[in-house]
Amino acid sequence: MGALKKLQLHKYISFKSILSDNKAQTTTEYILFIIILFAASYGMIKLFILLWKYRFISLGYAREILNVFI
Repeated sequence: MGALKKLQLHKYISFKSILSDNKAQTTTEYILFIIILFAASYGMIKLFILLWKYRFISLGYAREILNVFI
């Protein structure tokens, strides 16, 4: 009985300390936000580079097609 009560008390204390530590929760949320922000910005940069690259490739093909008709 004493071991069961001690285990329940230990779970209560650890759960209570996690909930009451607002600074740790805020820091964790801030770090996750920064990671997600960097991942999103990296993806957008890669997308713009890809679009920019294919833009010039398509313009090159359009120029070659126009040269055939001119």
